[in-house]
Amino acid sequence: MYFRHVYAKLQPSLEQRFESWRNYCDFFNFLLNSPPDINLELPNQWLWDIIDEFIYQFQAFCQYRSKLKNKTQEELTILKNNPQLWNVNSVINYLHSLITKSNIVQTLEKERQGSQQEKTANANENAFANIQIYKMLGYFSLVGLLRVHCLLGDYYLALKSVAPIELSTKGLFTKVTACHITLYYYLGFVYMMSRRYVDAIRTYCGMSTV
Repeated sequence: MYFRHVYAKLQPSLEQRFESWRNYCDFFNFLLNSPPDINLELPNQWLWDIIDEFIYQFQAFCQYRSKLKNKTQEELTILKNNPQLWNVNSVINYLHSLITKSNIVQTLEKERQGSQQEKTANANENAFANIQIYKMLGYFSLVGLLRVHCLLGDYYLALKSVAPIELSTKGLFTKVTACHITLYYYLGFVYMMSRRYVDAIRTYCGMSTV
């Protein structure tokens, strides 16, 4: 919340940008390395805000790093010596790790098949699949990957990222309005950039009916 305020209301310094990255790494590493009996619950809105802000700060850092004109030699040296901070591969890796940890892709596939017996068996295979914080972070990470790949211009991977999400039904994305809007906005944009105009129109028109 501190770094979100800094990004929203102030102009973050280079050190604050680095600190925000380390802050996210600490939080994600804690979740990824925790045992299945973790006792932690957060509202769905907070969980979405964590993923959404993570990607926003990554995007903001990329824009900051690309503007070399007003930077001092010291800042340029620091950026050059710290290529791992807000690295695109690291960002994508954390999102994929949360998806894998939560087993959300398999869970959504079982729900799509509509077999309660298979859903139970799937949950027993992965203890984290039944933990709400992991399930929702994994789900929101799918939408986050859509956004990241869209920003990178990789529209094939963008569509593939959200392939497990069933848009024709009232899915988990409707639990948080901002997630609902983000999913349809970037999905429609990807369709347009892929020249799938009919799908883009259908996506934007269908948003209000889900």
